[in-house]
Amino acid sequence: MSPGRTGARPDDAPRILPPEIGASFPGWSAQAAVLLVGAGLSGLVVHGFWLFVAVVLAVVATASPRTLVAWVLMVYLGVAALTLPHDGWTWRFALLLLGLPVLHVAAAFSLALPPGGRVATGVLVAPVRRLVLIQVPVQALAAVVLLTLAPGGGAPHLRPAAVVAGAALVVGVVLLVWRWRTPR
Repeated sequence: MSPGRTGARPDDAPRILPPEIGASFPGWSAQAAVLLVGAGLSGLVVHGFWLFVAVVLAVVATASPRTLVAWVLMVYLGVAALTLPHDGWTWRFALLLLGLPVLHVAAAFSLALPPGGRVATGVLVAPVRRLVLIQVPVQALAAVVLLTLAPGGGAPHLRPAAVVAGAALVVGVVLLVWRWRTPR
């Protein structure tokens, strides 16, 4: 029998090596990010028994990404944030506003990446760039709106600026979406 039929491989056969991907990180780190960000945001927003529920959701989202529990956790944290006392712009609100999209990106990566594999760090460039490009204006707009329009806001003369900033953000998002959807 020939070596190909028996499954044996002659010593002179070429070996297939895995591709060199350069700097990389383990695939399970996306799931770890879901746990860390989810549990961290949970501790920021909810307390007592509801903190336990949120952490359990974060653990389930980490252990089984295909169940999409991470998005249930995001909705849960967003609704829980509505129960917090509203003092205008606070560091908790800013972290929640930043953390929920980070949790979304981490959950999407944990859904797509094999936990046992390695992923090139270049894969993160586009999502991180999008996150920064979206978060900078959103955080600035949220700060302006909450500092000017929230009850007790100390700058009522800036209310027209808040409306203009909101309109500019909407126009910017529409232009970006239109540009990305237009075939090149």
